[in-house]
Amino acid sequence: LHLTDPAASPEYEDIIHAVRRLWGVPVLITVTSEDRQFVKGCVGFQGVDTPRDDSICQHLFSGDTAAALVVEDLRQHPVLKYNPFVAAEGGLRFYCGVPIVVEEYRVGSLCVVDMVPRTDWP
Repeated sequence: LHLTDPAASPEYEDIIHAVRRLWGVPVLITVTSEDRQFVKGCVGFQGVDTPRDDSICQHLFSGDTAAALVVEDLRQHPVLKYNPFVAAEGGLRFYCGVPIVVEEYRVGSLCVVDMVPRTDWP
């Protein structure tokens, strides 16, 4: 996974493009450290490394290890509507993420996002 290397990882390209073909929306793979989220691969979106506190994906790191997080309209979510990536002009509106789990540790996420709310998803 190249967890200690914050650079994008080209080996994730096949996964990202397969998910993009299925969903038709931007796709990201991230790795999360104690205080940062690193974008390891991205298509259809300008993914940037962020402080973990600004990451929507950080919400995958509590509760059930295998649970997905699906938010059809981020601006209607009581907590996430204040996220800077949601509150910004033209910000994110849809999020679906699943944790990447390695040896029982959640180390990152595979997520799809959109700039419009979605109720129709595969």
